Amino acid sequence: VVPTKSLDAADAALRRASMCLLVGPSGVGKSINAYELLLRHIDAGGRGLWVSSHIAEAEASLASAVARALREIHPRLSEGSGHAALGLASTFSPLVIVVDDVCRSKEPLLLLEKVLGWARPLGQGTSSEPSALAASLRVVCPIWNTYWGSIEANYRRQSWIADVRMTGMER
Repeated sequence: VVPTKSLDAADAALRRASMCLLVGPSGVGKSINAYELLLRHIDAGGRGLWVSSHIAEAEASLASAVARALREIHPRLSEGSGHAALGLASTFSPLVIVVDDVCRSKEPLLLLEKVLGWARPLGQGTSSEPSALAASLRVVCPIWNTYWGSIEANYRRQSWIADVRMTGMER
């Protein structure tokens, strides 16, 4: 992947916010940039996982979504594997989770709201995940600008969300 301004901005955003939205129209490279962010994190010794929209849509909690994504790779893992995987994360070594193809789900806005809830730090609304998780988790979600634009005002002042505008492959 050729480094771009958008990728560099997303990389910086991922370091400071628990939720990194890659926002732009279809075809500008949001998913490719999400994949590159995940690879960079793993190559640097971090842990990460790709969660498809069909998994995120079907699972109520982040732990169950992680468990299902892991079981797709290793079918013999136990039901508790999601909690165990989340427990490996720390503030010094955050877990990066990419939730992709939200825009192609049955209900993109509902799924986006669910994913935002998974990344929301304690004290910023409700969350069913353990309290230490928010500080040790980074969620990356490519999203079309039309969907984010319809709810962005509700989240505008949230410091835990970074939205990076993807404009194509500018170096």
